Amino acid sequence: MDFFKKLIEILTLKMDEPGNYGWFHLLFIGLLIIACLGVIFLANHHHHEKTLKLVLLICGSIMIIFEIYKQLVFTFRLNGNQLIVDYQWYAFPFQLCSTPMYIMIIAGLWKPGKARDALLGYLALFGLFGGLCVYVFPNDVFVSEIGIDIQTMIHHGIQIVVGVFLLAYYRRSYNRSFWLGSFAIFAIVFSIALTLDFVVPYFINETFNMFYISQQYGCTLPVLSAIYPAVPYVVFLFIYGLGFCLAASVIYWLSFSINLLCKKIYQDCLKLQVNH
Repeated sequence: MDFFKKLIEILTLKMDEPGNYGWFHLLFIGLLIIACLGVIFLANHHHHEKTLKLVLLICGSIMIIFEIYKQLVFTFRLNGNQLIVDYQWYAFPFQLCSTPMYIMIIAGLWKPGKARDALLGYLALFGLFGGLCVYVFPNDVFVSEIGIDIQTMIHHGIQIVVGVFLLAYYRRSYNRSFWLGSFAIFAIVFSIALTLDFVVPYFINETFNMFYISQQYGCTLPVLSAIYPAVPYVVFLFIYGLGFCLAASVIYWLSFSINLLCKKIYQDCLKLQVNH
């Protein structure tokens, strides 16, 4: 027990809460840029099924390991020398940005096909968007625990890195299963979150708000938090889902257009070399 108390003490070491675009935030933005450049190179020069599976399984496993750490921190705490078990239900691991770690493992073990394309599309579009939102507007994700701040930035950073990798990996042609199939995966995880938000509060007396769509606790996400009290709940859910699907579509078509432009520039350069 003394060892476990010491472990919890180490896992909850304190730091000054980082601010938006302070040194801590900027450090991870720099590391993220380097990582994204690395996976773009990897996708372009090692375009193999084995590479794809390794990236998904390794990244998913790292996220799950850090999530286990996070759940320990939000379950156990020290009050002086007394170990207290008090799980914080708001940290239950099924937020929008929690789902990629599960889907990475599933997709990494799934055989190629339309179903896996849909899973990968969800990671590349919805997962990437969720990670970018946190990196651009960290707001209340930073806390005073060093480990949780590191876990947060690594978790959402991996979402972005894997998304960039998949967009580079699937750059060669339009893929309907990848784009529209991602909507189906989003609908599934959205429905699970909505069900949990209705059921779980009947059994606990703590905040439980998966995907921030609970009718009981409302929405705290930027923009959506202003829409939530202004419209009926069903309309809010529709706007929420439509908004995320539109954001995912913008990412897909922007990426697809950039790839086409780069391909055209490359072909034009080759023509110029041939003519000269």
